[in-house]
Amino acid sequence: MAKRAYPKGLTARVHEFLIRVKILAWDKEVAVFYGDLRAKCETTGVTLSPLDLMIAAHAQAVNAVLVTGDKAFTRVPERLIIENWTLSPD
Repeated sequence: MAKRAYPKGLTARVHEFLIRVKILAWDKEVAVFYGDLRAKCETTGVTLSPLDLMIAAHAQAVNAVLVTGDKAFTRVPERLIIENWTLSPD
């Protein structure tokens, strides 16, 4: 939103979304998952941005489904459950 100078409509929609979802804490367990995942990626030559690694590790640590259309997450070498909600069902 900052890149778009906080347009009123988008800002309101994002705010409404965020008050309805549970924000999960980044805790010690997640940090351990992150360290393990980062080491595994470096060892196997998988390159992901630091933020993508954090997102993937957080999803793994809390056994969550990661909802994304970003194909970068398919390169995660550990089990990561991904759903793309923008695709039409078969």
